[in-house]
Amino acid sequence: MKKTENHLRFLIRTFALLLIPCLFLALPARAEGTGEAETTDTPPCPTNVSAAADKYFNINLAWDDMDQNTDVYYSYEIQMAVNGVWNQDILTACGTSTVFYSDYYRYWNPDVSLGNKYSFRVRTVYTYYYWDESGNYKEVTHRSKWSSSVQVQLAYSAPNLVSVKSSGAAQVTLKWNAVPEAGSSYAVFRSTSQSGTYKKIRTVTSSDSTISFTDKSGLTTGTRYYYKVCTYNDNFTYKCGDYSSILSAVPTPVKLTPTTRAANYNAVKISWKKESGISGYVISQSTSPKGTYKNIKNITDFNTTSYTKTGLTTGKSYYYKVRSYAIVNGKKYYSPDSTPVKAVPAVLAPTISSIKLADVTKATLTWTKVTGASGYAIYRATSKNGTYKKIGVVRGNGNVQYTASGMSNGKTYYFKVAAYKTVNGKDYYGAYSSVKSRLMNRLGYQYEDYYSRCRRIFGCEYYKSFTSSKAASAQMKTITVKTWDINSSGKKYTRTFRLTVHKNIASTVQQIFKEIYNGKEKFPIHSLGGYSWRGDNSYSEHCEGLAIDINPDENAMIRYSDGASLSGGFYKPGKNPYSIKPDGDVVKAFEKYGFCWGIWSNKADYMHFSYFGT
Repeated sequence: MKKTENHLRFLIRTFALLLIPCLFLALPARAEGTGEAETTDTPPCPTNVSAAADKYFNINLAWDDMDQNTDVYYSYEIQMAVNGVWNQDILTACGTSTVFYSDYYRYWNPDVSLGNKYSFRVRTVYTYYYWDESGNYKEVTHRSKWSSSVQVQLAYSAPNLVSVKSSGAAQVTLKWNAVPEAGSSYAVFRSTSQSGTYKKIRTVTSSDSTISFTDKSGLTTGTRYYYKVCTYNDNFTYKCGDYSSILSAVPTPVKLTPTTRAANYNAVKISWKKESGISGYVISQSTSPKGTYKNIKNITDFNTTSYTKTGLTTGKSYYYKVRSYAIVNGKKYYSPDSTPVKAVPAVLAPTISSIKLADVTKATLTWTKVTGASGYAIYRATSKNGTYKKIGVVRGNGNVQYTASGMSNGKTYYFKVAAYKTVNGKDYYGAYSSVKSRLMNRLGYQYEDYYSRCRRIFGCEYYKSFTSSKAASAQMKTITVKTWDINSSGKKYTRTFRLTVHKNIASTVQQIFKEIYNGKEKFPIHSLGGYSWRGDNSYSEHCEGLAIDINPDENAMIRYSDGASLSGGFYKPGKNPYSIKPDGDVVKAFEKYGFCWGIWSNKADYMHFSYFGT
């Protein structure tokens, strides 16, 4: 308050300078010959006093001119109260209006700012002067009573309350436009009558230009509630700014949005979201969207949010509406009917329980039995979200297995199954099962990852070297493979080799040599080696039966630095028929099934193919 008083003294000094001309204008003529002072009645009290704050938070104070159409000149005195406390300093004004600039207040008294409530009152002052009989100069002042006080609050402008609408049986949603200069906090007030007592129910903080708030605090269906909103600042003396206009709404059950799905070959399920304040739900059914709807179920448990209708016909379309209701004092308040939703009874989707490899190119699917199904259709794609092609149909409900064929080793295939029911000679399909995939990995394959290779050979996710020839021999298998060779007349003929390899790669090796033998090249082989124990400290894959050498004399190990042969005789592809061509059938077959050709950074072992690339 001390700061306010200092400021008011400053304003008094300022207005005093402006007042001097007023005083001279107000001087009356001396009473001739009498030496007595002129008398006057108490001046009239100012009327129509008003105060308002502009958008810059300046206070504009105005009142009617009390000396209009008279020969008397009045001045005026102004008194101000801050938050109900009247300041003892009085300001004097010549005219009928003045402006209190908020910037000045903030400079001289930082506490006088947004959030404070100011009151003003004005009185009329009449002052005249005379000389008494002794020749002394005298001054006489008459003042009116104070005018009625007017109030103004330096606060943010009111938000624009755009709408207040029911959003449920026990909730109302408000929307208002933000006040840009006010920050981001707003207070919401509620009453049960327009002119009643409003209680603050929530402070909402939001930086959005349009703000939404849903009141869910103890509302009753069917009761009208009134709302107003103000900007809010907890640091202000008067925390609320100007109030918005008052809008009202009556909480009533809102229109539901149900969904449907087939629940069985003769049933559908209708579902909806739970709504607070609800007493129950009514479901109605029709056989056409715009047909006559008949109530088929009244649900009195407000926690229930679905209903299954049975006894329907597979493939036939049914339409449903759902509405909720709330009971208050024995009266039911219904929501509008929902938009009709369609439902068609259908057999349920099966679940694929397993996909097992039946061969290199075949896999057997097994799925769960579906009640009421007449059969099943199987679909396949080469990517999960790719195009699925029907690859087979299983008739009858009891058969829940199908063997798919025509697939490639090393590729992943995706499957789904749908059940169908035959009604009057027409098949009505249900939903697809979830997609399940299968990697065709009966044999090794190109780009097979390291851990998969380890699992295939060793049954774990790391490489296990054998500690002795005895331990290694126990895991080997000898297979027979057919190859081509060249006789003394230069003609190719079939011959047979016995080849020992790790038992878990034996099938892959047999497939490799089968494709080499059936290739267009008819590559000749006269020397073939697989498993070979090369000592306890050897790192060769030959020790694990995972490497194969072909025609070592004609496919030598060559050192890059000087071209020297480290093992074998030479390497002359295209000139010698036993030398392996880089783009020939041998390299293609081995790489297709996951083997690596022995081409390394410092040397090339042209005879050597290994499963782990060493």
